[in-house]
Amino acid sequence: MATKYEYKVWNGGSPITVIDQYGHSVFGTLATPISLALNAGASVVVDTINILHSVGASNTDDLLGRYTKVAITGAGDSGITMVGDAPRAYVGTVGGTTVAKEVYGSQPWAKHYGTGAITAMSGLSALVGVNDDNFTASTINAGHFHITGKATVTGQFDGVMIEAYPEVTCLDSALAIAIDEGAAVQSGIRITGTPKNGIKFQSGTTISSGAGTDDTTIKAEQGATAPAGSIYIGANGTVFVMVSTTWTALTIN
Repeated sequence: MATKYEYKVWNGGSPITVIDQYGHSVFGTLATPISLALNAGASVVVDTINILHSVGASNTDDLLGRYTKVAITGAGDSGITMVGDAPRAYVGTVGGTTVAKEVYGSQPWAKHYGTGAITAMSGLSALVGVNDDNFTASTINAGHFHITGKATVTGQFDGVMIEAYPEVTCLDSALAIAIDEGAAVQSGIRITGTPKNGIKFQSGTTISSGAGTDDTTIKAEQGATAPAGSIYIGANGTVFVMVSTTWTALTIN
């Protein structure tokens, strides 16, 4: 039988097992983290994969830095939650004063240099395939961003932010929704709940909707003021436009 070895590194005078006798990488456990030394250095990288393909034309079809797969078949398990990859980034403790510069749960990058042509490029690409067998689900989506907590946040706080930097010169659209011919889609964009503004532009002008039926009831719902030119769609389908300081029903002749 082959001899089994453990690989240890030293961290501030204490040995830490990073590869166990079965060849598994061990950097803490689900319950207990590895505690870094007091001065961990300028850059701490726990796991590294760095691959360069520079030989020119070859028969390589796919180059994957990492491949992870979890699967379940057979009768299944109605109580299981399956996650292919689960990165976490936490800051501080309840009531604490921990500070950090920037925090990202995940930060994939895709960059292009030179004049070589490519077919597609995406900083993050996600796929949900429902295939051909009909089934029931509470919700399915290709990307779900959860926001929780009741803290008052001082600063810009958005669900999803798309930022085009000043040097960008040829971006076709900041947000592109492509519905291919033949696809059955009920809504291009669907807003639920009761946001104060459905859409807000840089000028401050808004497009919103609600149960208001006249100037008084709209202001009671939306607030006393809104920028001139803002649009409000009432519960009965009437369209109002903010003219000066009054919500005025739009009449179409």
